[in-house]
Amino acid sequence: MRPRTTTGDNLAVGSDQQLLTAIAELSDGRGVALFLDNLGGTLFPTALRALARQGIISTTDFATNFPNWSMSSSEN
Repeated sequence: MRPRTTTGDNLAVGSDQQLLTAIAELSDGRGVALFLDNLGGTLFPTALRALARQGIISTTDFATNFPNWSMSSSEN
């Protein structure tokens, strides 16, 4: 099932796999250039898998006071 958005900016999903599937469909399989993660915790591994080549993840885990930091995906 293709995700539906009204603005192209917002998407509601129910699981990590649904999020990855929606990102793959909306990006033609490329992944995202920038993933802003304000939840952290269990979402972080999913955010890493959602990145495009040379994508950037920026995380601030407000829920568990995780420190602010950013990283880029590798060229592997």
